[in-house]
Amino acid sequence: MNFRFLTENKVFLLILFSVFIGYILLVLQPIEKLLTQFVVDDAFYYFKTASNLASGFGPTFDGEHLTNGYHPLWMGLNALVYYFISNDKILPIQIILAISAIFFFITTLILWKIISEFLADKWIQRSLILAYALNPWNASIYLNGLETSLALMLLSLLFWLTLKIFK
Repeated sequence: MNFRFLTENKVFLLILFSVFIGYILLVLQPIEKLLTQFVVDDAFYYFKTASNLASGFGPTFDGEHLTNGYHPLWMGLNALVYYFISNDKILPIQIILAISAIFFFITTLILWKIISEFLADKWIQRSLILAYALNPWNASIYLNGLETSLALMLLSLLFWLTLKIFK
């Protein structure tokens, strides 16, 4: 991926990075606030199943009956986190949400690259990317604990690669 446009826009990249830091600060909120405002109930199915998977119980929610209602790549990341941090209940959730925030930043850079393919005006590019990055709905998408952050990143990457193929 050619990200030469990033070196030409160092100040704007710094602004985007500060938005990313804001997402990381949201992840570091007290767990009660984090769980009531961002993380959705369905995320706990991932967390518990990943914990059981990492503990050797297989892909089960209750430790007994197999389940398959999850995105395999996201479950793999969750299970990896729970494998290395198995004795804590809060830290794995925060790490998983931090990974989601990283996916947000990568997705924002990919979208910036896609928009720069269509629009030459730097101010319009920056305005659109800033509108995306500062959209408060993104916090609910990227910090919900579900696979949406990974899916959006992969979808934007697929769109960018498709553009490159047809170009």
